[in-house]
Formats: sequence, C-alpha cells, structure tokens
Amino acid sequence: MNFVSNASHNKRRMKYLLPTFSDFTTINKEKALLKDISFNSTNQNDQGSYTYGKLFFKSISSTLNAGNTPINMMLFDMNALFELFIFKVTTIVYKNKISYQMCGNYLLEWDSDGKKYIALRSDITIKNDKDSYSIVDTKWKIPKTFSKEYNVYHMNSYSTSIDKIKEIILLYPLVYNKRTIDNYHLIDSNCVKRMLKIRTIDL
Repeated sequence: MNFVSNASHNKRRMKYLLPTFSDFTTINKEKALLKDISFNSTNQNDQGSYTYGKLFFKSISSTLNAGNTPINMMLFDMNALFELFIFKVTTIVYKNKISYQMCGNYLLEWDSDGKKYIALRSDITIKNDKDSYSIVDTKWKIPKTFSKEYNVYHMNSYSTSIDKIKEIILLYPLVYNKRTIDNYHLIDSNCVKRMLKIRTIDL
C-alpha cells in the first residue's frame, strides 16, 4: 500500500486503520476523483470529509501573501464549527441528556398515504428532568437589531412539530447589543405561548 502522506505519524495512523477497510476494493486516485457521490440524510455528515479528501487528492490549497511572505491557510465552515463546539461543551455539562441533530420529527405528512416530509433536525436537544426538551439552535452571525425572520420561522416549526418542547434557545456568539438578548414567546392561534430565548456566548 502506497501512502500519499510523507508524515510518519500519518502513516502509522493509516496502517492502523487499514484493517477496518479490508472488505473495500482499492482504486487509484484518478478513479476516486471520477466517482459521483450524492449526499442525503443518511450520509450528509460525511460530506465535509469527502470534500476535504477531494481537495487533498487534487493538491488544492489556498494561500495569502503578506508582502513577500507566503501564508498558508485553511477555510472552515464556521457555522458547523460553532455548532459542534457548543455540542461538545453542552455534553460536558449535561452528559447523556444531549442529542445532536435529533432525527425522527417531520414538518409535513401526506394525507394520501401518511408519508412524512421535511425532516426536522435540531442542532442540540437537551432532555430535561420533567420529560420535556430544550432545543439549542446555533447561529454563527451577529444580529444587528433582531434575529432574522426565517430563523424565527424555523424555531416555530420546531416548537409546533416536536413534542414536549419546553423552550428553544437561539444561540449567537457574544455581541453587545443588549436589546436582542432577551426572552420571547412564540404564539399560536390558540394563544398558547412557547418560550424562545435569544442568547449569546463568550467564546
């Protein structure tokens, strides 16, 4: 097996992992790049690794220059990174009460056959002591005056379509606009109020 990496620690890790993929057929780099892989709800978590792997195989990287000094860089999806960071932190606090991108809830059901559409995947779901749930939805943005309307619509879909929701928290990086940081209530046609909290966190 020939490795692309020249780093000894990478080679050791790859040799350790190779037996896991013993049932897979080995193909060369050129054939791998020609593979057309589509992503859906079952494999979407692997899309980031697949994209970075393609960049690696194609030897693509981004660089900047400061005068005559070249600067290497790597770009990250800060929305995904912020979401994962908050999940890791909340896991330390709440341990096994945390669910990441909880599945099984849908927004629509077809009358003809009961088939469900538009899956709802909350970023972080916390199970409370009284058999209720809190949802934390992270946003890597700085709201200037208030949260975007489509974000609130999204939170409303969680509150109406997922059972036993106690509160929903929209979580942003720390900002100093105190007007936005407060408690609100989503209201339905029966005047039932459901808690929406907008909060920030100092990173």
